[in-house]
Amino acid sequence: MLTISSKYGGLKHEDNELINLTHYSINLDVSSINIAAELNSEDITTPVKIDSFGAIPFSTIGELGVTLDHGLLYAGYYKDVIEIDIYPSINNVTK
Repeated sequence: MLTISSKYGGLKHEDNELINLTHYSINLDVSSINIAAELNSEDITTPVKIDSFGAIPFSTIGELGVTLDHGLLYAGYYKDVIEIDIYPSINNVTK
């Protein structure tokens, strides 16, 4: 299982808090463990669980695509943080 979340729920303009967030779509594909998910940034401000159907994704490769829903209207820097957590974590394994 994994979870994915967005810190702001969209791209946030760094210099002007009055500018609305610019939302985006995320396409997550990890074919080796049958994960294919499409998510919207505004829907993942709290972690969203994605089931890996019992497969443990310790050593696999996937793709994460990000597509803007609309073009950016203002010049400047935009930011967001996408966090992906994988369970069980290799850091939680004890001998």
